[in-house]
Amino acid sequence: MKQILVLTDFSDNAEHAAKNAVQLSKKLHTGLLLYHAYEMMPIDPYYASLPYSPPLYASEEEKRLKLLTETLKNNDVELEADSPVNIQCMIGEGHLGENVKEIINEKNIAFVVMGASSGSAFDHLLEGQETLKVINKSNLPVLIIPSHTDLKEVKKVVFATNYEKNDINALTYLADLARTIGFTIDIIHIDVYKSKEPDLLSEIVFKRYVNGLNFNGISYHDIKGKDVVTRLNGFCKTSDADILAMVHYHQGFFSQLFGTSNAKKELAHQQKALFIFPPNFVSE
Repeated sequence: MKQILVLTDFSDNAEHAAKNAVQLSKKLHTGLLLYHAYEMMPIDPYYASLPYSPPLYASEEEKRLKLLTETLKNNDVELEADSPVNIQCMIGEGHLGENVKEIINEKNIAFVVMGASSGSAFDHLLEGQETLKVINKSNLPVLIIPSHTDLKEVKKVVFATNYEKNDINALTYLADLARTIGFTIDIIHIDVYKSKEPDLLSEIVFKRYVNGLNFNGISYHDIKGKDVVTRLNGFCKTSDADILAMVHYHQGFFSQLFGTSNAKKELAHQQKALFIFPPNFVSE
């Protein structure tokens, strides 16, 4: 059975994301793996000569992880006792990004879930170093859930694209999820006015492949001009989208587009969940 990998630092936002992940696990018929990574502090030379004892920090973190696991299980039973989600927990020492990569290689993971530490999910993506490490080390999509977002019902996903080849892999994955969960997909083509001609061949190849998915719940929209971030933000709000999805290319199109000061200001209050696909993602 596949598992949703949920990363936690025991914050309120992380617990909120984990509760949403339980709901998604029910819909996708997966298990849930709750994971916490910690890094040991360097040992002071004065204490290095003293007799060794097991690190108390790791022990305390393990207790907190088991307590959170039991909380999720109890909440799940209260919601729907007939089909509880199989929730497991795991703790590890080291860097979060590397640890996540190792877990993905060893476990049958569907995707990764994180809570947004503060502000919007875009703040977490653009400013959160740990988040970027997880995305860059992972070959699976990462779902970032803000504190005020409820994914109990997912009815619409907006997928932003400029017709890159890897976007097709991400859209194939989303279409498979949509068939199970029952949401529709709005494909938003982002077209910033430039001096060069539009890449019509990429658009033709992209749409031809999408038509071959045999999924009727897909519609196309275009956002053109210079102020595309504001318009994308507005589209997500007016269309009642639950999730905004995109492929994150390191130093690529969307990184440049969303990384400007004006874009950050516009997206600061965007409370949609973000489903970020790493550039090396390949759908099964």
